[in-house]
Amino acid sequence: MNILKVLTVTNQDVILAFQQKARDFEDCLLATCAKSNKCDGIVTRNKRDFITFGVTLYTPEELLMLFSKIQ
Repeated sequence: MNILKVLTVTNQDVILAFQQKARDFEDCLLATCAKSNKCDGIVTRNKRDFITFGVTLYTPEELLMLFSKIQ
């Protein structure tokens, strides 16, 4: 839990995600929550589905490489 944060979902997050009318509501909600909580990025194996949300994206491998450089 030192390198990640579990987010709560607020009513406002749901409303904002719904208003986006995105193809995949769950991806949109995840991106909305990440932005509203000022997250550094989202880790996903499917970057393609998140490109339009304007959130920094990492594959699990990219995140591991990033943290191996820091230490």
